[in-house]
Formats: sequence, C-alpha cells, structure tokens
Amino acid sequence: MARNTTGYLHKRGGVYQIEYVINGKRIKRSLETGNRREAEKLCKEILSPIQAINQRDKMVGIKAAISAKEDEINVTNDFTIDKAWDVFIKGNTRAESTTKNYKNSWSTFTTWLSKYHPEASMVSQISQQMAISYGESLGEKNIAPRTYNRHIQALSHLTKRLHLKAGIDSTNPWQFVQLRSLDTQSKKEFSEKQLTSIFNKLADPDYELQDRLEWEVVYHLGAYTGLRLIDCIKFKWEFVNFETRQISLIPVKTKRLMKRVSIPIHPSLYAMLAKYKPSESVDLEFVSPHLSERYDRNQSGVCRSAVTIIEDCDIKVREKTKRKNRQIAVSQYGFHSLRHSFVSFCANAGVPLAVVQSIVGHSSPAITNHYSHISNEAAKQAVLSIPNMGSNNDPEPDLQSAIDLLKNANENNWQDLTKKVCKILDGIASTQFNNE
Repeated sequence: MARNTTGYLHKRGGVYQIEYVINGKRIKRSLETGNRREAEKLCKEILSPIQAINQRDKMVGIKAAISAKEDEINVTNDFTIDKAWDVFIKGNTRAESTTKNYKNSWSTFTTWLSKYHPEASMVSQISQQMAISYGESLGEKNIAPRTYNRHIQALSHLTKRLHLKAGIDSTNPWQFVQLRSLDTQSKKEFSEKQLTSIFNKLADPDYELQDRLEWEVVYHLGAYTGLRLIDCIKFKWEFVNFETRQISLIPVKTKRLMKRVSIPIHPSLYAMLAKYKPSESVDLEFVSPHLSERYDRNQSGVCRSAVTIIEDCDIKVREKTKRKNRQIAVSQYGFHSLRHSFVSFCANAGVPLAVVQSIVGHSSPAITNHYSHISNEAAKQAVLSIPNMGSNNDPEPDLQSAIDLLKNANENNWQDLTKKVCKILDGIASTQFNNE
C-alpha cells in the first residue's frame, strides 16, 4: 500500500484502488486499472482538487490565527487612562515647561472624562465624539484661542505617542477637533520713556513689591539681552563671564536644539550684575533665587506679578477690541515686550537683522544655522546701541568701555564715539577725585 499526501493507493485483485478522507469521511474508489503508472495518474487527478481545498483551509486558519494574535497584542499593550501619563513620560525629551503644560492638559481632560464618560478606562476607548465634546466644553469657557489650541495640540500629540507605544492602529480622535483662529497681534515693544519709567519704579525703595530688587535685575536682563521671562528668572551666575563681559546660555525654548546664545553685556546690565555679584564664599546658583523658587511653585502668579509691575507704571496693558461681535480685552504689553524692545532698539540703530537674530536666538534650526557666523564684535556693537535707561542706574565708569568704543571708530561715527569716550573719562576722573 502506497501513501499519497491525502490518501492511499493500493492493489486488490489485480486492480488499483484509492482510499482518501474528505471532511472526516473515508472514501474508497476503484481506479479500474492494473497498470501502476496509469493508476498514479488517475490518483493525481482525483487528489489535486482535494489538496487545493486543504491548502486553502490551512491558509485561512493561519490568517485567522495571526489576526487573533494581533488582537491579543493590542489588548495586552493598551494602557489604562490612569497609567497613560507614566507611559508617555518614559523617554520624553521635551523641555520641562512643555512637559508640565502637557501634564496639566492631560490631567484636565481625564478629570472631565471620568465625570462625563466613566465607561472609558483605556486609551483606545477615547473616541472622536469624546474629543469633540471636550473641545466644545472648553469653547464655552473664556479661554484665549492660543491657549485653547495649545491645549488641544498637547492632547493630540500625547494621544499619538500613546497609540504608537500601545500598537493601537486607529485614527487620532483629536484631529477632528477644530482649532480656533488666532489674533495675530503680538506684544508691543516698550518705548525708551516707558522702560525708563519701569526701571525707576523698580529702583524706588518705597515701591512695595515682593522681591523688588530681584525683579529689578530680571527686568534689566530682559531689556538688555532680549531673553524670555523664564530665562531671566532662571538666570544663573555661571552664565556670566565678568572678564570677557559675555553672557552664554542655552535658552529654555531652544533647549532641544542645544543652541547656545552668546550676548555681550551692556554697561547698564554690567553695573547691575556687578552690584549683586556674590562673594566667592557664597554659593549662590541663581541671580534671583527667591523668584526662581516662587516660579517653581506658582508660575502663573509670577507671570501676573511681571504684568502688575507694568501696570503700576501707568502703562495700559490691555486694550479692548471686537471679536465675533463682542468686546474682549487683548493683552498688548507684557514682559515679552522687552524682547521686542531689544530688537526694535537694535533695528533703529541700524544693526543688521542677522546680528539681532544671533543674539536673541531662534527656535528654528534653519535660522539659527544661518546666523551662526555672526562675529562677537558685531554682537557687542548691537548691544551697545541700546540706550541707558533709568535715572538710578548709570553704569560705573569703565576704561575698557572707552577702549572698546575707540576700536570701532571710523570716519562716519568718530564724532559720536568721541563724545561717549569723553563722558566715560570724565566719569572715571570724577570717581577717582571723590575717592581721594
């Protein structure tokens, strides 16, 4: 008896017979020939369709097994809403402030979700309709369009990352939430008169303000470097090189790009930093330690204090405008206005845009690479173009400043530079006379 893949071929009484099984039923059949080769040919004709059916059934079974395994993997790797943040934070490389905003957005959403959709306990159960409903609930609140968009975009990015980690092959539900149109009006820059008013206010010992002296330093940093509020509040003494009169740091916003900015120290800022420079025996990390600690505890409170200082100088921080047939107050001045002022002062002094961009830094890699060739001397002249502001903050007379000015004298500016040098030398002589 010879076995043939799905059946048996055997000879009985001089005649070949085939025996095979279909769907569990055993079938015997005479081939009506005693010739071996002819019998094998007939056997092949009979068994070929049966083999094809068996092969198809096997493939269907394998496919079903693979599909079941994929479903099993998806269910196994899905995350509960409660554990989702811990999963997202692993391997996160975003800036600390961005991560904090993401966490607040996720916490706000999950609180809403547990209240209105308690049945959703897994990340995969967050549906398109839930995302749209949540967006509508936010829309009923008095939230600025930019804040609303950042909130939704944070949730969208977070959900996308969780889907990738869980192997969830479904559409991101947040892509169906429509973002709001933005009012593109940016903060206005301060005039020299307004800045002088702010500096004089902060220098006034009768001005009642928590951490007034530290705020004075922070505002000087903002005005003479163009740095953002968080960089000024988290400004460290290690960023300052008093010998070369240079500030070097990596701003928070461009931390992921590891783009370092180098800013020459303006004489007015130099005098301010030198005034509060700690002795070598004092281990002080931050230039404004109390504000830095407050910022960690209550970021929004510190930001409000920065605006209050401007308001106390009789500067109208907000102006009313119409949006969708209703009056709303739009912020026109804030700490970020110092950054605009820095750029504006440089531009008015004829400083090339490339030089300004190299000093203030930029979050775009293309732009930072384009401006990376700017020389230190060009940056120094840009900073020196910013006027001294504040009657109580005249920079200490410095011979090196006079030398730096003379190095850059030419036929077009020598008269103006000569006046500045004479003023510095008069100040040095006056200081020496008083010391004697």
